Amino acid sequence: MAWRDFVEDVGLLQTVVLERAVSTIVRELTDRTDVDAATPLMDAGIDSLAATELGGRLRDMSGVEITATAMFDHPTPRALASHLVEKMLCSAAAVPQAAQRAALELRL
Repeated sequence: MAWRDFVEDVGLLQTVVLERAVSTIVRELTDRTDVDAATPLMDAGIDSLAATELGGRLRDMSGVEITATAMFDHPTPRALASHLVEKMLCSAAAVPQAAQRAALELRL
């Protein structure tokens, strides 16, 4: 399996897991049971205080810094999860690229 295929598969799996995690956290923060991956965060009751809490919990879970506006730029659990995965994969993709550059510099 090529590295790119592996990264895409991992990204898809992470997106599904994160969609569920975001939806679960939103349900916990808003005491609503009808939140799914397509529910708009604002409709679910996420206000600025809850958005701050959501961002902090997602940052702690994913290790990815999340901007204060991310919940508004990516307004559903699905969109927010996709954004997080993209950021995580960009960080992960830098590792093999950095290793490749180092190998070229060292002529390995």
